[in-house]
Amino acid sequence: MLIVAFTGGSVGGYGTACYMEHLYNAMNTSWGKYIQMIAGVSAGSLVGGCIAYKNMNPIEMKTAFREGMSRIFKTNWFTKRWYALRGLLWGTIYESKKLQKEVDRIFGSTLIGAETDLKFMTYATQGSPELVPKHWKSWKQDTGQLDRVADVLTASCSIPFFFAPKTIKDGVYVDGGLITNAPTMQAYAEALRMNVPADKIWVLTIQCLGSMRNIPRMSKLRSAISWARPIVPAMVSADEASVDYEARTILGNRYMRINLGLNVELDDIDSAACEKMEKRAKDVWDWSKVAVMEFIRQANAT
Repeated sequence: MLIVAFTGGSVGGYGTACYMEHLYNAMNTSWGKYIQMIAGVSAGSLVGGCIAYKNMNPIEMKTAFREGMSRIFKTNWFTKRWYALRGLLWGTIYESKKLQKEVDRIFGSTLIGAETDLKFMTYATQGSPELVPKHWKSWKQDTGQLDRVADVLTASCSIPFFFAPKTIKDGVYVDGGLITNAPTMQAYAEALRMNVPADKIWVLTIQCLGSMRNIPRMSKLRSAISWARPIVPAMVSADEASVDYEARTILGNRYMRINLGLNVELDDIDSAACEKMEKRAKDVWDWSKVAVMEFIRQANAT
């Protein structure tokens, strides 16, 4: 079983879509021929959802990401100051209803349990009665099957400080990256629970954000919101490094991580940022394509 796991990264999901465009063209076939399961969290759940539920080709996916995120994070001189004030007054910088609207635009009323060619899993962080991960799986027959894909993915993308928590039925959820921003080991565990032999599980992780970022001195921070901007990427990077260590130790050569190393702000989706992500995705593909295609070939040969 080949699992492709997509990490979170807000607008970095656009960079992931750019990388997947090159992989899609190299495979020269449908997603499901070589990939059996998709796992994603936060922005990675949007990438995975577009593949599993909408069978989008990469060009459609890139367009959906760029246009949708441009409407969510639309900024100019006035709105940047309004969002800063909003963060101080209400604790969230951006409007959750805009995030929900854009995800609704893609997935509509599709249910998480809808039949898919690829198995799909994601998760969010449940805030009460205790802080635990809530998993949704396209193949598991439980009450979660009746939840809308759009609601589940919105919950998985609700980054603290950026968006308000998402309520689904009687549960309150925030970004799944609060549990772990790399779904690699979560997906591996689910495959084991499906009785797939451990030596038959291969995981390709696409990581969009860069390596560990420095945390600035408190004296340089002007507000709680200004603290949130650098600390969130730093925490995410540390978590991804930890998961990478676990996966390499447990899976060995049946694990591969592609780190796009995108050095972008979590809410920067202007033309310059998009061009930067496109170029970076192309550069990473050029040096990784031989190894990635060989990894996929070996995974499908077992």
